[in-house]
Amino acid sequence: MNQFSLPFLIIIIVLFAVFVLYAGKKIKRRLGLSRTNFSMVKLPCSSEMQEGIKNVVNSANFPLALDVVVEHIGRTPDIFISSLNKNFSKLVKELNKNVSGRYEIRKEDYLIFHHGGEYEVLACDMTKEDALSIDLSSIDMSKVNEIGEGAAVRMVFVPGRDVSVQMFFSAPSQFQLREIISGVTESFKGNNCKVPKNKDFVIKDFNSPDFLYRVAK
Repeated sequence: MNQFSLPFLIIIIVLFAVFVLYAGKKIKRRLGLSRTNFSMVKLPCSSEMQEGIKNVVNSANFPLALDVVVEHIGRTPDIFISSLNKNFSKLVKELNKNVSGRYEIRKEDYLIFHHGGEYEVLACDMTKEDALSIDLSSIDMSKVNEIGEGAAVRMVFVPGRDVSVQMFFSAPSQFQLREIISGVTESFKGNNCKVPKNKDFVIKDFNSPDFLYRVAK
């Protein structure tokens, strides 16, 4: 019996360590503590920024996310670019080179979802070239005009992989939701945008503060 006690004890310790790591990760996500994995900048969403942003994406040899978002009612969309902390200095260097003085470093993430409302997610089948050819300033988010409404278009660029393009919408009712979706998707006609099979997972992924960390792995 004694000859099996030490291996058995080691197995118990390993399993306990795995449980602690898993539980710790879940707690960190709930509290938002894993948000420290990445940093972001905010830029104005205007047509004159398009070429500079395209250059930033093409020059980056590290993963980054580009989001077009209406953060507040009655405001024009903004652009958020995120990278892992370890690559943030490289991102800032590319921004200084291509859009100098036109961005601000954000310490807090944006929020577009509100409890108790309707939501939808669309995923688009696009190449990197197709995604970068979209005039970001032409994406129509003007239907976001009430409390509880929100919209975001996210493009995740990872070197050596296809771009991931997803759209996220929230509204108090299905009618308002459809109106917002029709406006945003107008700029993406012909790019096969549809509801993904793993819709609930995608929406949870969007809200997770360490999404870019996992995408980059």
